[in-house]
Amino acid sequence: MEPPKGTDETYPVAIEDTDDCPAFHGRIVRGVKNGASPEWMQRALTAAGMRPISTLVDLTNYGTLGFARPSHIYDLAKLKGALTVRRAREGESFLALNGKSYTLSPADCVIADEAGVIGLGGIMGGERTAVDAQTTDILIELALFDPERIAKSGRAHGIDSDARARFERGVDSGALASSDVGLTHAVLNCAGGTAGRPFLAGSIPAPAAPIAFSPKTINALGGTNITGERMLNILLALGFAVKGDKATPPTWRHDVTQPADLAEEVLRIAGYDAIPTVPLPKSPNISSAALNAAQVRAAAVRRTLAARGLHETYGWGFVSEKQAAAFGGQSDALKLLNPISEELSVMRPNLLPHLIAALVHNHARGSADLALFEVGATFQLPSPSRGGPGRGAMGEAMPDSEPPHPSSPAWGEEIQRAVAAGVRTGLRSGLHWSAKGDAGAFDAKADAFAALDAAGLDAGKTQISRGAPAWYHPGKSGVISLGPKNILGHFGELHPGVLGSLGCDFPVVAFELFLDAIPAAKAAKRKALRISDFQPVRRDFAFVVDATTPASELVKAVAGAEKTLTRDVTIFDVYEGKGVPEGKKSLALSVTLQADDRTLTDAEIEKAAQAVSAAAMKLGAVLR
Repeated sequence: MEPPKGTDETYPVAIEDTDDCPAFHGRIVRGVKNGASPEWMQRALTAAGMRPISTLVDLTNYGTLGFARPSHIYDLAKLKGALTVRRAREGESFLALNGKSYTLSPADCVIADEAGVIGLGGIMGGERTAVDAQTTDILIELALFDPERIAKSGRAHGIDSDARARFERGVDSGALASSDVGLTHAVLNCAGGTAGRPFLAGSIPAPAAPIAFSPKTINALGGTNITGERMLNILLALGFAVKGDKATPPTWRHDVTQPADLAEEVLRIAGYDAIPTVPLPKSPNISSAALNAAQVRAAAVRRTLAARGLHETYGWGFVSEKQAAAFGGQSDALKLLNPISEELSVMRPNLLPHLIAALVHNHARGSADLALFEVGATFQLPSPSRGGPGRGAMGEAMPDSEPPHPSSPAWGEEIQRAVAAGVRTGLRSGLHWSAKGDAGAFDAKADAFAALDAAGLDAGKTQISRGAPAWYHPGKSGVISLGPKNILGHFGELHPGVLGSLGCDFPVVAFELFLDAIPAAKAAKRKALRISDFQPVRRDFAFVVDATTPASELVKAVAGAEKTLTRDVTIFDVYEGKGVPEGKKSLALSVTLQADDRTLTDAEIEKAAQAVSAAAMKLGAVLR
């Protein structure tokens, strides 16, 4: 019902481009009192997360939240001449209600009076014409704006308002008059005053075109057997106008444009459980696996790490600049232009920052013995040679010893890698009398080797060397490679300085594996299991080598000394101290010998032992 009219007074409004603003519905109300809004309205706004301000402002916010109908109220006394809805002029600016000043461009639709811009159309009003405690006469605005124009202007200026959220999704174009009546009644009831007559600049857009309505088509699309009468009742209840074989969507349903949309409306009300379950016909042409090789490999790695007691996590694909810098990802090319927050502003160069953050979070809550892992993507930008020393988290130069990955792109091109990473801290197996102490670098190595085996690579064929990245402890870490150029990953204790920079004050060991760098397993026939019926023989050796000699080199040399009989080579002791010259260390190995067809004779065992000693001596080792 139209509110009591006290005057025929209107306000001059002109629209320069009806594509930006098809219609501007307005009304003058004089003699209002803008005090505090009713308590029930304040409670409703507070419950929705909004701060009550004044009666007039709260009424517009209440209408936006409760009825998806943004509106605006101007202080009539502050308006300077006629209003114009137009494009902003280059360099034009205005002070918005949020207290910020914005410089506009011709891409923005604005409302302006003769003194300049008073609002960014459909997004936010201006401070100059805002209502306050002294306001007595007002102009109510209910308008329509182009959703695409609103979305572009809102993104360009970084304004996320409730009005923008509604307008860029489309508002009810047929409810301008009724919304004006409702808002005017609310103003008269809560703030008093006398209403003028409503006026309209522009024109209300025509209703949407009718859509072909066919119960047969809807049942065919949904695989249902719903009667035409039931469909008709559903559409009528949803506000559709149905005449014969045509259905016209209500003015608030901009998303309904085709017969398939009508089918969706009918099915969602009838219930998706009304759709019968029908198995798809089997096709003899489908022969490829549902998962590709990379997905199968990643799944196998996940299962293996979980079986080793590590808990899987899922981290964000972004990290903070501080976290990225600590793990070698300092390139501006990896920074997001529109980040979710400062803590998630860079594409992650490494999986470890989120894993460390999870350790810190759980450690602060009493979980001191933890093992976590993640399998996911990382993003990097290689240096010109990948190639050129970088900088570590502590500012030190990173070694230029890591060779390029075979598939590394050219400089300036991003690398996306599939990576498996894990971390451990505290006791290996929790607090128990049988626990073997805190997790160390070799526990991380064991996790990495288990993951390699799960990925289809014999970890025994890899090489271990120095030169891990700067976020690892330089003396308690290693690089896993396959040949001189293919780096498969890293493992070891993380650098205390890096941990400290991330708020972690306890030791952590970690590993990283580049799954894309692991060669695809060859499709070979599985060999029959061969178990010898003859007794194995174990011989122990202790060699003195240079302290800098990697133990893996000695193991490799010994294993190749007598290939036909050697079944296993294991290091069981490392000793430095009294009885061993300075700069040297003693490595004790256990070598298992066995034949498939006979029991080894003393002569054969002695010959193999001499071969082991000779192979070790070629590395400069001396038998103790």
